[in-house]
Amino acid sequence: MDLNSLDLNSLWATFISTSSPLLPAAVLARWALPLFWAIVLAFAVPYFTKSLAKPRGKWLALIVALWALVPGLWSPTYWLGLAFQLPSLMTVGLCVMALILHRHGSARQYFAQATPPVQWLGILLGWLLLLDTFLILPFPLYRWGYSPAMLTLLSIIAAVLWALGREGARRGAAMVLAMLALFVLTRLPSGNVFDAVIDPWLWFGLQFSAFKNWRASRKT
Repeated sequence: MDLNSLDLNSLWATFISTSSPLLPAAVLARWALPLFWAIVLAFAVPYFTKSLAKPRGKWLALIVALWALVPGLWSPTYWLGLAFQLPSLMTVGLCVMALILHRHGSARQYFAQATPPVQWLGILLGWLLLLDTFLILPFPLYRWGYSPAMLTLLSIIAAVLWALGREGARRGAAMVLAMLALFVLTRLPSGNVFDAVIDPWLWFGLQFSAFKNWRASRKT
């Protein structure tokens, strides 16, 4: 038997394997739970009350974030963790960017320019994962998210968009690459790369944003 062929076969089997995924450390996941939800809530509450760009929005964001960091049943993190576990790295990263950019009043414009076509890829991925949840797809898409092959594939797609896309696509692709790099270092939130780049809340947000952009284009 050819040893080189055997080594290649072993490497390929490991590359596509989903049987022994790398999971985040329990201590890291425990600390990430309140921190991630604190960031998301610090963005979401003042954003939906239309006060994020105002001085009172900064105080509201700070109060909500501190409340989310409180341990125990009185914290919203406890109930959000029970219902939804951890938000995706992409959601957390976008919330951080929005909180930073709102200091300069340009978050909406930045994300409006940065989403396509990464936005549409996220929407498509969300629909495929939903179909996989109901066992409609002929292949186990979510399970493949534990394999190094899927991480490599998503990285290649994001790198191609960054290299060949326009300015808006490059911004979105750079964000994806940054979150994938953070996933490699931490394996958060679940060890599955799909959970790192999308979650139900982000998926709904992408579709809502796409619908608003479509309506705006119809009016022009």
